[in-house]
Amino acid sequence: CPRCGADTRPGSVWYGEALPPGTLEQISRFDPDGCLLIGSSCMVQPVSSIPGELAALHPVVEVNVEETHFSPMMACSLRGTAKDLLPGLVDLLTSHTVRDQLGRAT
Repeated sequence: CPRCGADTRPGSVWYGEALPPGTLEQISRFDPDGCLLIGSSCMVQPVSSIPGELAALHPVVEVNVEETHFSPMMACSLRGTAKDLLPGLVDLLTSHTVRDQLGRAT
């Protein structure tokens, strides 16, 4: 930001950039209920190993315009753009029915 000097880019890693130090170690300790893989082919190492490792232990939902090499191992693969699919997916994941089925507080 030109006014305050803060970073203005999202907290993500762009193609060709290295992961921040310690990222893979943090991921290996992460124990999610599930994971959303949105709009990524995950073709570049070391990130390309993460979805498969997560899918072996947790449900992973893929949102992408085309099939990827991870699609067969996903709990669910949704075809379309994030812009079109995420609003409905967020509604579903935050619905009382889903929270009740998971035993979560409403």
